[in-house]
Amino acid sequence: MQKNRESHVLNKPKCKTCWAKYFCSGGCHANADLFHGFGL
Repeated sequence: MQKNRESHVLNKPKCKTCWAKYFCSGGCHANADLFHGFGL
């Protein structure tokens, strides 16, 4: 649960510089972790 609380666009290196970070908010954290292993 703590991992999901800390998982947001400002903590994701690829999202920090993305122009659309506040539109997509980094996508679903659970899906990212499940399918790609980088929820954080």
